[in-house]
Amino acid sequence: MLTWAQPAPAADTLAADPAWSACRADSDCVGTFDPCGWPAAVNRKSKAAHEGWAAMAGASIRCVAPPKDKGRDIECVRRRCEALPKEGRVEKRQRKECEAKGGRWGGLETGRGRTPGCTPPAADGGKACSDGTQCSSGACLQDQGDASGKPRCYEWRTAPKGCYLFWERGRAANRCID
Repeated sequence: MLTWAQPAPAADTLAADPAWSACRADSDCVGTFDPCGWPAAVNRKSKAAHEGWAAMAGASIRCVAPPKDKGRDIECVRRRCEALPKEGRVEKRQRKECEAKGGRWGGLETGRGRTPGCTPPAADGGKACSDGTQCSSGACLQDQGDASGKPRCYEWRTAPKGCYLFWERGRAANRCID
């Protein structure tokens, strides 16, 4: 029988408690693994509860085997513990500078293909629009889950990925971009 240091999520949920990953500094975080054995990071105080949950949840889900891993940097990013792919010292400094300026770092696993780099925010991100030419990002779109029905300029200076209603000349066209 497992004893939880803090309340665990219901056995039928696959999402761990977000508070388990809360942090204020890198030193708050430690490395661990998710139910499928993929690298993860949690708050030091939550490690035992997370690992108990992962063992319980791992028995009830179908897992994809994790890739061979070359190690992770365990860091506090936007108040959440993250297990990030190892970076060189220069790249780590560039990423921290990027995030400090409000940018989004990507490329190792997500965003920007496989080229690490900073994606700065678009100056007019979130502004109402009816055509991509009105936006510095070049994309006027509406998230398909947005009930407001109002198109806005994309918030980043790169092409959006996912499914959206793209607005051109006042008309919406559904597109999905990988």
